[in-house]
Amino acid sequence: MSTQFLLQQSMLERTGQSDLPEVLRAAGIRFHLVESLDSCRVVADQDVPQVLYGAIKWVVDANKQLSLIPGMYYDDKRFNCSDYMRRLPLEIVANGDGVYMPFGDFRRRVDQVMNLFQVDELFLRPDGGSKTFTGFTITRENAAFEISSLDQLTGVVDGTMILVAPAKTISAEYRFWIVNRKVVTGSQYRVQGRDETSQHVDPACLTIAERVATLPYQPDVAYTCDVAMIGQTPMVIELNAMSTSGLYECDRAVLFQTLAVAAKLEYDGILSREG
Repeated sequence: MSTQFLLQQSMLERTGQSDLPEVLRAAGIRFHLVESLDSCRVVADQDVPQVLYGAIKWVVDANKQLSLIPGMYYDDKRFNCSDYMRRLPLEIVANGDGVYMPFGDFRRRVDQVMNLFQVDELFLRPDGGSKTFTGFTITRENAAFEISSLDQLTGVVDGTMILVAPAKTISAEYRFWIVNRKVVTGSQYRVQGRDETSQHVDPACLTIAERVATLPYQPDVAYTCDVAMIGQTPMVIELNAMSTSGLYECDRAVLFQTLAVAAKLEYDGILSREG
């Protein structure tokens, strides 16, 4: 009884992972390339472990309608910054000096918040793991323009909770995949603010991810841990859901083989995702 993966075709194409089926096939991993929920119903096998991988809405909808086990490595609440960051050691959290506030409150208090932190540049991102918008920096000079752009181009509303923190200078960013409390693979994905993927990972950042993997609280059986080098210090940027996160240059065969084993343990009731 081997685990079967249901992969959203459009997600793979959009993220440059169209060759993932070839990688999985070569590794002997069961999968189906699907798009519509009807096609998911046709290939879903309730007698084996099933894992979804795709865009957030697609994964959530498919899991809800098909009732798969374990289904998805995603959760609407556990990947909110305000939920998992408070459980991480403060000294390894990049934005541990930030505050949470409604976007509508921030828009009218930009200068006040900058004065509070005694800075001229802030980083802001949505609290929610579903990411109403991508995190970015904002200055006193461009604040009005950036806020207007968010209003026009994203789904942000005044009640959207956001995390606001002093901007940091980041030299490189890495993603690590944690499955069943172990880091199984990693990838560089950004250097000096530019998208730049590589199989290389910084050893100090890997050590931080390994520390996260051993903490008593785990947001899920499988998830990603993004770590940045800030000056000479590695810090956790965020945790994300495995079923909906980009793969970059990770060892995909090793990752999906490890996921298959973890999913089987969940299916058999041996492993629980309760953290």
